[in-house]
Formats: sequence, C-alpha cells, structure tokens
Amino acid sequence: MKKTKLIVLGFSLLIALAFVAGCGSNDNKTQQPQQTQQQNAHSSHSMPNEDPMPMMKDMEKTMQDMMKQVKAGQTMDAQKSSSMLASTADKLALHISDSALQDKFKKAVYDLRDTMNNGKVDPAAVEGKLQLVQEVMKEVNANLQTGSHGH
Repeated sequence: MKKTKLIVLGFSLLIALAFVAGCGSNDNKTQQPQQTQQQNAHSSHSMPNEDPMPMMKDMEKTMQDMMKQVKAGQTMDAQKSSSMLASTADKLALHISDSALQDKFKKAVYDLRDTMNNGKVDPAAVEGKLQLVQEVMKEVNANLQTGSHGH
C-alpha cells in the first residue's frame, strides 16, 4: 500500500514539475508571435502594397462571366460570382483615395450582390446593376491611374 502511494505521489510530482517547467519555457515563444501579430495588425491599416490593376481586370472578367451566367439561367454560379466580386471590391477599395468614391464603389457592388441573392433573379435588373458597377469602375480606374492611392 505504501509503495502504491509513493509511486502515485512520485508520478504526480513528476507531472506537476513537467507542467511548470513546460509553461515557463514557452513564455518567450508565445510572446513573440503575439508581438508579430500586433505589428501585422498595425501595418494593415496603411495602404496595401499590391497592384490594384489586376484586381480591376479580375472584376471586369467576373462581371462578364456573371452576365453570361444570368442569361444562361445559372443562378447559383452567378451568385458565387457576385460574392467573389464583392470580396475583390473590398480589397480594391483599400486603394481608392477618395472616400466618397470608395463608398459609391462598394455600394454599387453590394447592391449587385444583394440583387443576385434576392431569390428570383431578374436579368434586366442584374444587367442594370452591372452597368452601374462598370460606370463606377471607370471612375475608380481614373482614381487609381492618378497614382494618388499611395504608390
């Protein structure tokens, strides 16, 4: 009986010692990634370094695909395309220096996405929204061409 208690006590102490030693040695390792994450969070508030023009081309292609999908009755695919369009618009909006234009751009894209996700899709309504997005994209393109977006 005493042997069993001694063995259990020994294992308990060994586990406790391993736990305390393990926690102490990981302190420096866990602090470093947290500091890196904080630095990354601070740097994400500044202008992105990527070129916005490929994103513009991606959006134009996605809109063309989406109109084809709507006309072909491929609603699910068109809805996915509209979501991709909104995601790309969010990334591209970071490059737009004019906040009013940025809001106008996001609103046009979000309206298009919402129209696509409102149950029955009306091709004429979608086409109108696509044309509006294309008009706003011309303004965005002009804004990005001026180089005033931080590059």
